[in-house]
Amino acid sequence: MAATLPTRYQLEIRLGRDHDVEEWLATDLTLDRPVLVRMLGPEVDATRRKRFLADVRSLASVTHPHLLEVYAAGTDGEHTWMVAEWAGGVSVADRIKAGTPMPVVVFLPNAAGLADALGEVHALGSVDGAIGAAAVRLSAAHPAKLMGCARPGRGGG
Repeated sequence: MAATLPTRYQLEIRLGRDHDVEEWLATDLTLDRPVLVRMLGPEVDATRRKRFLADVRSLASVTHPHLLEVYAAGTDGEHTWMVAEWAGGVSVADRIKAGTPMPVVVFLPNAAGLADALGEVHALGSVDGAIGAAAVRLSAAHPAKLMGCARPGRGGG
C-alpha cells in the first residue's frame, strides 16, 4: 500500500526500489508538474524513518544545481516520504548498460559539480549510503542530478 500523501500529489508510475526506498513518478496537481516521490515502506523501523527525514531535511537545506530540490516530506505513521523535483533523463547506469559513451565535455563539468554537491550534503552530516551509477540522472535540460540521497548507510540505517 502506498503512502497517504497530501492530495495535491498523485502517484502515476512506480519507478522501482532503491534499497529500502520505493520511487514513484507523480504529478503535483496544484502546480501541474511532474515530481519524484521517494518513500519508505511499513517494514522500516522508527530509527530508519527518523534518519530518512533528517537526511531529507539536510538535502532540503542545500541549494545546488546538481542536487534535487526537495518540495515536501512527511509521514503518515506507516510510510515516510519525500517529494522532490523530477529530473527526468536517464541514469548513468542506463547509459552504461546501453553502451552509450559520455563525451568528456559532458562528463567533466557534471562530475565536478556532483562531487561539490555531495560535499555540501556531507558537510551537513547527511549520509547518502552508497552512491552509484543508478543514483545520478542525466538530462539535456539541466546539469546531472544526484538522486540517491537518504539511502541507508552501509550498516543498513
